[in-house]
Amino acid sequence: MTFIPKKTDTNFGTNNIKMIIKDSLSHNDIEQFAASLSHLDQTVKQLSGRTFNFSNELVMFPKVMLSRISIGEQAMFHGVCQSEHFAFTIPNNDTAIKVNGIQVNADDSLYIMPPSEEIIALFEQELNGYHFSIDSKFLAKHLGHDLHSSLIQKSEIIRSGKTNFNSYQNFKKQLFRNIDYSLKHSDSLSEMAVLDIQCYIANAIRILFINNKDELKKTKIPYNKRHAIVTRALEYINSNNNIFLSVPDIAEQCYCSIRTLEYAFKQLLSVTPKQYLTIRRMYMIRQELTFKNCINITQVLNLYGVINQGRFSKDYFKMFGEYPKNTLKSH
Repeated sequence: MTFIPKKTDTNFGTNNIKMIIKDSLSHNDIEQFAASLSHLDQTVKQLSGRTFNFSNELVMFPKVMLSRISIGEQAMFHGVCQSEHFAFTIPNNDTAIKVNGIQVNADDSLYIMPPSEEIIALFEQELNGYHFSIDSKFLAKHLGHDLHSSLIQKSEIIRSGKTNFNSYQNFKKQLFRNIDYSLKHSDSLSEMAVLDIQCYIANAIRILFINNKDELKKTKIPYNKRHAIVTRALEYINSNNNIFLSVPDIAEQCYCSIRTLEYAFKQLLSVTPKQYLTIRRMYMIRQELTFKNCINITQVLNLYGVINQGRFSKDYFKMFGEYPKNTLKSH
């Protein structure tokens, strides 16, 4: 999936380097939201019967991407940050995020996504806050090799809140101010201002972690069994074309009991495996109606084993804010 934003380009210097790309999105299409975070290779699903709404106001500099976001409740993210980026999400309210089964609280822990680490994140409540990514090599130059490697290895410890950051509140305050300023003045920023903002953010991350360098080194990383089970289950589900997968079959593939599988799904995603399969089927039908040459909704629903079409249409409306016939007609 490729996101191509509307461009407001500003060129600097004799090399005519494209420095800034700016865009503002507000939509209820969850796939468009996922595409707007182009540095993340992920799938996004809403896990509830309500219309998904989001907004994402972003500005892209050569080494950092800064955005102010609003994400609808009961959204699940599964994927990785690309190998060239570090990504961070910081609420500006008391919203908690569940990442790989661990609660990330707004006041004492930081949602960090290092390069190539597989993440399952659940936004149970509506989140308003900030998201930014930074070029990994650019960050490494500011942090130094040892601290940069430590952030990659100990990201789960950082997300869990077990590391006490004395300057965290000041870090957030200054970061929010920089992102707000960049979004507001992106059309008039000089080349030097862009470089200053990028360096300031990288240095702010360095200052935040440098005082906790020794603590990060000595902290052991716990093994999260339930995260491993759900990750294995989602990989099996997403790679399988069988629309009639069963919960016992998934448990067998995950080498665990049905009850253990259910506990793992409830902890990480707040839904049962059966509910997740139902949601998956709904997305598959929506994709069929959206991207394929479908002319008969009844045939599609029969293909996916839908017996009560009236009830399905109501559930579909709760999930996507429109009926199947509207999806077919609009696409």
